[in-house]
Amino acid sequence: MAVGGVRARAIGVAVAGSVATMSVAPASQSTTGGAAGSLRTAPVVDLTAKVAAADPVPTSGLLGGRALSAPAAQRRSQALWSAEESGVNSGLLVYDDTASGTFSLTGAVAGPSGDPVAGASVTVGSSRPGAPAAGRAVTDADGAFAFVDVPVAGATERFDLEVRAAGFGRYRVIDDVFRSNRTYQTSVAMTATEQLHDGSALSRGGTERAASGRGGYGSTTAVPGSIRVRIHRQVNGCAAGSYLRTERYPWKFYVLHVAAAEISSLWYKRAFRANASAIQNYAWAHRVAGSPLNNTTQYQCFKPWLKVPTEWAGWLRNVLDERVVASGIQVTQYRAGTYACRESLYRRNGNIMSQNGSRARANINSKRCGRRESWRGIVRYYYSGRLRDGRPPRTPTRSWARRPGAVDLDFNAPGAWRYLLQRYPSACKGGKQSCWGTVYERGWSWRREAIPRSRTAAADRCFAYRVAAVGPSGRSHYGYYNGGHPICPK
Repeated sequence: MAVGGVRARAIGVAVAGSVATMSVAPASQSTTGGAAGSLRTAPVVDLTAKVAAADPVPTSGLLGGRALSAPAAQRRSQALWSAEESGVNSGLLVYDDTASGTFSLTGAVAGPSGDPVAGASVTVGSSRPGAPAAGRAVTDADGAFAFVDVPVAGATERFDLEVRAAGFGRYRVIDDVFRSNRTYQTSVAMTATEQLHDGSALSRGGTERAASGRGGYGSTTAVPGSIRVRIHRQVNGCAAGSYLRTERYPWKFYVLHVAAAEISSLWYKRAFRANASAIQNYAWAHRVAGSPLNNTTQYQCFKPWLKVPTEWAGWLRNVLDERVVASGIQVTQYRAGTYACRESLYRRNGNIMSQNGSRARANINSKRCGRRESWRGIVRYYYSGRLRDGRPPRTPTRSWARRPGAVDLDFNAPGAWRYLLQRYPSACKGGKQSCWGTVYERGWSWRREAIPRSRTAAADRCFAYRVAAVGPSGRSHYGYYNGGHPICPK
């Protein structure tokens, strides 16, 4: 099923329980977060027969606890994450609820081009000495996996995640904190070499340099669709080590994974949104100035391997279409600060946010704290710039060329997150709008590390073509190729 150009996929899940009762159940047929209609689900597969009865490590299980039946798994709520959010080209259906005292983790394993890695072995186990043996799941044809209702010993517990796949180096995340009653999404990007990520070495609080004067992104009204990041080796948490390479990421993925590195998953919605606004605006200002960001606290700590609380994707949608403006996009600096409503270093309109101070202003119900201030109120407190709505991208620029049996169509608009290409047959007898049919709607491609800006449309006759750019703030006006007149293939 296609939803906004993303193929929603049904995935099997590993559920808590013993070897005797454990099974892998299909994904739910009902979704939240924008998916519509019914989904084809994978058949129920019982993997316990593949494990010897004496084997203490189940191939499809998790860490003891109660078993979850297939019908119960089917009733679980899910949300559709796009390619920009999930880290894989085809998008992902993510479990967004879990039993009391547990967590759930949905993820996808992809190669360097963003294509799924099927048959990868994924294990999740507690880092605690004496904890139950790790549970294991195998990725499906779309590289997807899910661990549901994993018991947590207390409010939080540290877990290790390991992924192995033929042709790739081993992937490990160790000592990563999972919180009870939370759901998470993770993106596993496999490479030829082994990767080790330490979840205990995270940044809290950001520092930055001033932007340089080189030319960059050309819009201060439409949210950028992607960002280039200079990847350095991260030392001592998130300090800059040696330069490795430069990579491009979709904008929403970048903001989510900076937030995951710099603030706690326990923060409430208002504090998260205020900090996400500062993160987005800071990166946007540097894009406009042409200043390349790196993935360390010299700019913003960015860890694409970190898991993300599933509710963040929805919370962020309310932030993406707004900007802080002060003679252009304001450089919204921020520091860790302290958990206090007022701090001498981070004053009202001082243009540096206290991250922990923003959390206090969001949580404390007192006049001094703004009585649990809204996220916009928090942003206004720290920054002198004005919050303004973002705008849709401009109408794309266009060019075209004919070829035998097809037409080449190019399009480009700053701030486009995806493009909507339609055509109209010259012989159409219906009303004008009813004749337009969508031939292409696509956004970020992990394979290309870009948002595609061209399309070759196969055609056996003459069509009129038009294209629009879509961003978080809406759709642009349509731009018509050849002045709206039909274009015929050679």
